Parts: sequence; structure tokens; C-alpha cells
Amino acid sequence: MEELALQVSKTARILRSQINSECKATIFGFHGYGQSADDLWEAFSPQLNPEFEWIFPEALNVFYPKGLYGKTGNSWMTSKFRLHEIEDYRNYIRQVAELKLLKGRPSVWLGFSQGVTTLLRALETIPGNHFPGLVICIAGSLPSEWNNKWPESLKVPKLVFLRGDKDQLISKNQVQRTLNELNVHFNYQEFQGKHELNDEALSLIIQNVNTFLLGN
Repeated sequence: MEELALQVSKTARILRSQINSECKATIFGFHGYGQSADDLWEAFSPQLNPEFEWIFPEALNVFYPKGLYGKTGNSWMTSKFRLHEIEDYRNYIRQVAELKLLKGRPSVWLGFSQGVTTLLRALETIPGNHFPGLVICIAGSLPSEWNNKWPESLKVPKLVFLRGDKDQLISKNQVQRTLNELNVHFNYQEFQGKHELNDEALSLIIQNVNTFLLGN
């Protein structure tokens, strides 16, 4: 049997807020496994103020998390056809980055759970003019193929890792040990909660964004 890889076009779904003269920065958000752009939008709804342009791309793989019906969820990739899936969403995210309307304004990229490895892989191939000044990783891990070696091409000006103090999937020691071994400068912070985006996590994210903007 011969296996072929054929590139096809696919329509992606993206949620974006309206912008106005008050916008100070663009925030790109990448949801976790089994979630959707709607879930991220709903989670951030208390923080969706007009100071920021919000862009939430949705993963291309759609499925029913609870069987054959009900609410759909999305996945950025699975282990099958892995390298092609990674390249597909890298290309997709590069196109999403070009949607940014606030030319010359700072941008922030944040990811939750599977969205963390997704955005980090995408950043390896993002052109400099679309590169964020701040990256916030929430309850996620580094790409496995990095093999404890931070890519030389990936120079993030400011890196923040957030984790719930009761997160059952990502341990504090795991995050700190991995990043310390990679010799990467990062700011580790915790919020009260599990593997989730709760109100405290959202407030901490906005605090980090505002601190970043004050320094620019």
C-alpha cells in the first residue's frame, strides 16, 4: 500500500473583536484540546474590553467529544499524520497573524493546554514583523520534538508560564525543571485553580498584558 500526502484548502473559523481608536494591542488566543474558539471567547468575555484587538483562531480538526452528537470540540493535531498536521496549522496561524489590523502596535500570544505547544511551534516560523512581544503559556508543555533544546530561532522577548496550583496534568516541578534545563528566561506564576481558565487566571493574564504594555 502506498500512502500519499495531498495538500487541500480548508476554510478556518476565527473569532475577532472589532477594533477602534482605543485599541493598544492585539491578543491572539489559542484554545486547548476539545475546546473551540467560542469557549475561549466565553472565558475571556469579562475581559474583552476595547483596549485590545482579540483574535481567537479555531483548530481545524472538529469532532464530537462525547460520542456521535452534541457539542463539538476541536483539536490542533493528533499523533496520526503528525508532521503534516503541524505544518498545516503553522501555515494557518501565519495567515491568521496577517489579520492583525493594528500595524505597529504590540501583540501578545497566549495559549491554554494544547494551545501552548501549538503557538510555540507556530512561532518557530512566524516572520519577525508578526512576532509577539509577550507570550503567555497557560497549563501547557513544550513541544516534545524540541528534545530539551530551545530553538535558536525562537527569541521571545518576554515569556510567562501560568499554572493552577491544583493542576492535575501539569506539575510545577515539571514546568520549572524543563525550562531551567533549557536555560530560558521566563516568569513562572500560579493562580488558584485546576487545569482551567478561571477568573483568577484571566485577571493574572490581563495584569501581565498591562505590565508588558507599560514597558513599551
